[in-house]
Amino acid sequence: MLPAHEPALSLSDWIVLSLVCEGPAHGNALAVLLGQDGALGKIWHVNRAGVYRSLDRLVDLGLIRSAGDQPSNRGPVRTLVEATAAGQAAAASWQHRPAQHTRDIRSELLIKLALLHRSGTDPHDLLIAQRGRLEPIVAALRDRIAFATGFDRTLLLWRYETASAALRYLDALMPASPLPSGLRQPPAGWLPQIDTGVTRLPALSWLSHPLPGEGTRMTEIAVTVDGVKYVDNVEPRLLLVHYLREVIGKTGTPIGCDTSNCGACTVLMDGESVKSCAVLAVQADSAQITTIEDMAEGGLHPLQQAFHEQHALQCGYCTPGMIMAAADLLRENPHPSDEEIREGLEGNLCRCTGYENIVRAVRSAAESGVDQ
Repeated sequence: MLPAHEPALSLSDWIVLSLVCEGPAHGNALAVLLGQDGALGKIWHVNRAGVYRSLDRLVDLGLIRSAGDQPSNRGPVRTLVEATAAGQAAAASWQHRPAQHTRDIRSELLIKLALLHRSGTDPHDLLIAQRGRLEPIVAALRDRIAFATGFDRTLLLWRYETASAALRYLDALMPASPLPSGLRQPPAGWLPQIDTGVTRLPALSWLSHPLPGEGTRMTEIAVTVDGVKYVDNVEPRLLLVHYLREVIGKTGTPIGCDTSNCGACTVLMDGESVKSCAVLAVQADSAQITTIEDMAEGGLHPLQQAFHEQHALQCGYCTPGMIMAAADLLRENPHPSDEEIREGLEGNLCRCTGYENIVRAVRSAAESGVDQ
């Protein structure tokens, strides 16, 4: 929780404030640091407009103030800002406060570690505090797993494994720091093992252990995905979509609903479209899987090009599944009518376009001779 006297700032605001605390700076320099290719932008990207909005907000709150102007040889004079005493105190407190949620480890904790590294500050206290925050979360999730069933258990296992992985990460950052008395490293359990020539470090060999009392229920599968053969040990209930994304890294296949309603996760299995959230990984044993990532070879696939030219996407979340379903449709029916296109894509939902441009794109691809 935030201390009562601290302002409620966004993560971007805190980062900008922390950078200003390093010394007088101007918005352009901060925007470069936080740009997509910047030293800190690789962790948390803030666009130029966002940087200047944060600066305005911090000035209004009295956390930074003007520090004069800096002449520029290539543009207008730049206004420098510096942190006030209140800003310095707030930033120092925030930088040593642990992220409150496991989901924030990737962003908030990493950016704090980067900022502490820039200032030459020992992160040990932050790491200890972060571990103290995560330990009860892991313990509570583990207790809940014992009584959970169905998808509730699937979700709890995901949260448990994620929090446990965060603890292991913290331990790796503190190799010389012993675990508190009586605390044992929690087994991860149920993580699929990959047999693709990469050997796990001995310290991580326990990742394949099941949860206590459940016994070993791993099954070996051999599946060819986008032309590459993978041999893995997986839990029998692992969904194909999770196998594709989390085991072999095919994140081009999105997860939309996990209920087989939206079709965003559609892939081709032995040439036929399937919703990968409705197929178990073990059912894909010996199968040939094609994902959206294999559609383009040296350029956009004609279907992808048609979707681009006909403006058949807006947010793009449904597009991978829509294109894979369309590929299967054109394989079976190279010259479908508009009605047949709509029928062929009825299992794929789009919440943006109204479908008209999608139908137009598939028709355009068909007219250009695409049949796969």
